[in-house]
Amino acid sequence: MDPFYYYAQYRVLICKSCQYAIQPNHIAAHLQSEQHKVSRQQSKEIAEKYKDYNLANPHIESVAPEGLIEPIGHLPIHRDGLACSTCSYVCRSLKVIKRHQREVHNIRIGRGRRPESVGWSTNVWCQCFFISVGQRYFKVQQTNQQLIQQATDTTTRLLQLVYRQLDQKEKAIEEKRQIIKDSDDLTEVSSWLDRTQWIRHLEGQDKATIVKLVNPARDEEMELQHVEKSLKRLVEKARQTILQKKINTFTLHRIQNFHAGEDSHKPFHVNLGADTIERYQRVWSKLLIYVLRTAESETRLYRLTEDQ
Repeated sequence: MDPFYYYAQYRVLICKSCQYAIQPNHIAAHLQSEQHKVSRQQSKEIAEKYKDYNLANPHIESVAPEGLIEPIGHLPIHRDGLACSTCSYVCRSLKVIKRHQREVHNIRIGRGRRPESVGWSTNVWCQCFFISVGQRYFKVQQTNQQLIQQATDTTTRLLQLVYRQLDQKEKAIEEKRQIIKDSDDLTEVSSWLDRTQWIRHLEGQDKATIVKLVNPARDEEMELQHVEKSLKRLVEKARQTILQKKINTFTLHRIQNFHAGEDSHKPFHVNLGADTIERYQRVWSKLLIYVLRTAESETRLYRLTEDQ
């Protein structure tokens, strides 16, 4: 069975199990990844089938349907979209839609104004083809709601009411569990997360989506693999430099302190176990991969400086 479905209208090839579009020239590598584990020979045969399909490249073109369409099969439907009232822009973050209104339409949201009155719609159904590079959400029809409006049979209406209430309860429970949130309770948030303010940065985001953004580099992500390897080499080189006494103790005291320009009461040391070093490297690797995967995304939650 072919693991992909090709939409000729949009020139995208969607992985049925992963539920997102595959970039051109990444088909074989995607099939050989941990998600599928297809043999190299079979992967090449499947990729060969699509070599002349002129697949859309999210690096050089924006891929999204025009206007309101029915939901596209093999793609997840998000029911929490925010749609700009001035243009066709859609996202899933309040911070992002505010930034869009400010930077694109020069609309600034004053305090005390209701969100729905300042230029966007909420609870919009939306989908997207790509999950990292070239991610762009687009609106789709709310088919289930249309069926509800058209229903006239009493039994059907009652069933739909029950289902809707169950969906709302399940959604509330799921959102509470899946959405990253800040907390004043020190027992809920680690001191490291509180100090680095990652919870504040990611507040309101879907955990499952964020986890995908920090996962190790996939087989087709060669650049990210090089970054991971370079980071390991850099950490080991720095560690050996300290172990070989090439760094004086005053500098080590300065490095150990989190506050710029201040010294710690104890020096920075690297005489750690292999597991501990690997764990620290994994944290930094995730941070770098997160930035690199989202740097070109229109939904990123940060702004890069000119030097960056």
